[in-house]
Formats: sequence, structure tokens, C-alpha cells
Amino acid sequence: MGRHPYMHRFSYPSGKDLKIVDGIMEVIRIHKSKAKHITELSGGEKQRVVFPRALAQKTRVLKMDEST
Repeated sequence: MGRHPYMHRFSYPSGKDLKIVDGIMEVIRIHKSKAKHITELSGGEKQRVVFPRALAQKTRVLKMDEST
């Protein structure tokens, strides 16, 4: 989901998008959750997914509140 700003409307993620997301998931160590839908994740797993989603956007600045 973090790559939506870079995708055209009604398109699918490109190979580059998938590679970026896979790399971030490996670094953050949440790659085991890759096959799960967001509604299947526990509360703690959802918190661990939000941060990598922001990293996938490749923004220069992240303003964070209550880092848990």
C-alpha cells in the first residue's frame, strides 16, 4: 500500500514497487506477514506494518508521533 503515490490510477504495482516493498519487509523482518491480508493481522502486527508502509513511499522526511 505504501507505493500508491507512485502508481497510475487503476494500475497494479510494478516490479520495481514490489522489489522496494520486499526489501523493506526483509529489513524490518515482517516478511512472514506478506501473505496475510491486513484484516488477518493482530494489533501488534498491524503496528509493525504501518512503519514499513511509510518507508515504502520513499519520502525524504517522516514526522512521527508516539513511536511504538
